[in-house]
Amino acid sequence: MSIRRTAPRSRPAAVPVRRTRPRPAPSRAPRPSIVPRLAAVLGSARFWWWCAAKLAALAVLAGSSALLYHFVTSPSFYVSDVTVEGNELLPTQEVVDAAAVSGSHILWLNPRLATQRLRALPTVRDAEVTLALPNRATLRVVERTPVAQWQVGGGTYLVDEEGRVLGPAGRHTPPTVVREGRPGPLQPGDRVPAEAVGAAVALAELLPAQWQPVTGVFDYSADVGISIATRNGWRVRFGDNEALATKVATFLALAEEIERVGARAQLVDVRFPGRPYYR
Repeated sequence: MSIRRTAPRSRPAAVPVRRTRPRPAPSRAPRPSIVPRLAAVLGSARFWWWCAAKLAALAVLAGSSALLYHFVTSPSFYVSDVTVEGNELLPTQEVVDAAAVSGSHILWLNPRLATQRLRALPTVRDAEVTLALPNRATLRVVERTPVAQWQVGGGTYLVDEEGRVLGPAGRHTPPTVVREGRPGPLQPGDRVPAEAVGAAVALAELLPAQWQPVTGVFDYSADVGISIATRNGWRVRFGDNEALATKVATFLALAEEIERVGARAQLVDVRFPGRPYYR
């Protein structure tokens, strides 16, 4: 009979057990009463400085609002004092109407736009609009300079060196007069040939007195340019304002030759200085 032996079973290792101590409950100190806390705040200088700053800010806000309301609604700030400077050709009221600042609140006016409206006038070369409290506006204009009178269609108009029509001839009438045969009328801002204006103005200075236009008027046509009628019955064509000094010198030499040989002439043409002729 055989006997079987079995190995003894090993015991599991013991699991360590940690013991925790119970935490004591936090102690709560009793809160102070609301009355002492309020008294401490009211007794603080910092609190009263804060209140003073808030009251000052409210006062400034209220004062600013009242001032702004007065500024916007008071009739004292509507433009009623308008001064116009520099105008001689334009009537003062026309400048005021064009600027469109009178009767408007000074807060809502834009001087740049008013200046643009003045510069749009045909007679005005430059302009400036300035505003000043409480109700003052100053309109300064620099007018174009008329250099000649232009007659067309029964009307006489002032024109500047660029040929811009400034308006009907009035008090300020330059001595040079140009007559055009086409029908009119002309309106301020229209253009006439600037080279014809320049030629007439220059010829009025370059020509000797005996060769000035017999009527005092320079004639203009699109195909011929500037021409004059002389006292001896000649019609002299000068064309445009190019090389006028040469043209005048050529004409004077040709006139002397015509008179020297005793030729009879009705037309003298010096529009082309290298090829003058007469007939």
